[in-house]
Amino acid sequence: MAKLRFDKSIRKYKNNKRIYEYDRITLVFPQKYHDLLKPLQDKKLSIYITRTDRGLNISLSEDQKP
Repeated sequence: MAKLRFDKSIRKYKNNKRIYEYDRITLVFPQKYHDLLKPLQDKKLSIYITRTDRGLNISLSEDQKP
């Protein structure tokens, strides 16, 4: 079972005079899937989400564009 984390990220710019805030959603996978997902770490991924009667299906695929 994966977990969704909702965070608020804060970035400072212009010598810390301005602050930019944005919402961030992270999908956290259990430790037993880390070895399976590790090869995708530095790849560009396409994410497809579909709603079903029982929940959500989240599909990850590697982009084929150079």
